[in-house]
Amino acid sequence: MKKRLDFQPKEDICIGDKYRLKTFIHTGSFGSVWKAENLISGEMVALKIPINQEKADHTLSEGKHLIGVRHPNLITLNWMGRIEGLFVIEMELYEGSRLSDLMDNKGFKEPKTFDEIKDIAIQIIEGIEFIHSKKISHGDIKPNNILLRNNNLKLTDFGTSKFIDDVYVDTPYTLGTWAYIAPEVAGTHKRYLNSDIYSLGVLLYQLLTGRTPHQTSLQVINNYYYPSPKEINPSITEDMDKVILRCLERNPEERYLSVTELKKDFIKAWRSLNIRRFNETKIQEVPKEQDKAWIEKVQTLISGNHFTEADKILDQQLVQSHNPDAFFYKAISYYKQRSNTLALECLEKINMEEVESLRKDAFWEAIVNLKGKIYLKTKKYDMAISVFRSLVEKNPNSIDYSYKLASTLALMHHEKEAISILERINIDTPGILTVIKKIGYAYDQIRDFKKARSYYLHALTIDPDDKHLKKRLSIINT
Repeated sequence: MKKRLDFQPKEDICIGDKYRLKTFIHTGSFGSVWKAENLISGEMVALKIPINQEKADHTLSEGKHLIGVRHPNLITLNWMGRIEGLFVIEMELYEGSRLSDLMDNKGFKEPKTFDEIKDIAIQIIEGIEFIHSKKISHGDIKPNNILLRNNNLKLTDFGTSKFIDDVYVDTPYTLGTWAYIAPEVAGTHKRYLNSDIYSLGVLLYQLLTGRTPHQTSLQVINNYYYPSPKEINPSITEDMDKVILRCLERNPEERYLSVTELKKDFIKAWRSLNIRRFNETKIQEVPKEQDKAWIEKVQTLISGNHFTEADKILDQQLVQSHNPDAFFYKAISYYKQRSNTLALECLEKINMEEVESLRKDAFWEAIVNLKGKIYLKTKKYDMAISVFRSLVEKNPNSIDYSYKLASTLALMHHEKEAISILERINIDTPGILTVIKKIGYAYDQIRDFKKARSYYLHALTIDPDDKHLKKRLSIINT
């Protein structure tokens, strides 16, 4: 099946004989969502069309277990796969308003009673409670991913945002999401199941005060002061204040460890709240932090290859202090510009003693991972192997680190060890095209053509138009 990398969605266009696009609904960093007609069932559905079609095979391999998961507060995923080469995700159509559209920086645009807010909060909590029972992390809880219709609420994008991100590519968070990200995730994408509980705490804080504790990555990472909910909204009781602040603990071990425990305390604390209209409470104005949000600016500039502008901001930060994050992003900028020696020099200047203890492990991993990439670029394969071994030892379940180690081992002609690692990945997470092809190449290298042929044929069922695979198959078949 040929991959469609040039598809431009528009009204009334058909995707194979299965879908007809009707109305554009929403767009994001992943791609677009359309109201569509399922031509087979006759039903109207929501159709997600990812921008990066190359990453879709990993989405399919990991996302299958989400299909058909049903809960009244979750959008149901009906199907995902390729049609005439185009990867799409079919979801339940739920024509509601996004929670983000109902709020501004002062709270709800239309007055809400505390009971109405409670109903919203409980539905969000119960949706997350359900997916956590399935050992699924939402990973992107924010008002933009919450749909409301009358008194009913559904969360969307659970799990799929994670699967759409390729495991081999670093993808920065979009602006606006930072306020809801747990501290352990903000710096280096280290995520736990109860990282979702931090995001829930941010939402509860916002629902009852009209604002979020932090607004930017810099505030999250550096633990800027924020007032307790009760300081902003005097109608909030001590019990509710404690519930929200426990959700917002920087250390994951000090947060609620389960959503069920959070729900129990939340309902208990709610009984002590005064029932009055939310917009009639006298919410205290909070002075705004003078925060230039330089990390977001730098990330955006680097991702857009605007290195000169990014370096100016980073140099200004380094004049003021030897900020570890500034050195790290300066190293990334140099790496992207192929100045690998300068990138390594920046990484060596990072003083880990200046990194908050909560972030040290994850920050160390990010540094070492970047070093590994630099060693690969500069063909220092022995050093790269050493780096990736250390990362795999620390994170044995990481597909990314294991894949990088296997790929580097293959470059040094340690094909058998590379095959062992790659086949383990393929058993744990089957269907990743890059992994299947790499196993085939490794068997090809050690002249085990029977097994190479088997993996090449498997890869061609996923991508039938891969010319290199076809060429290798024709060679080993002769």
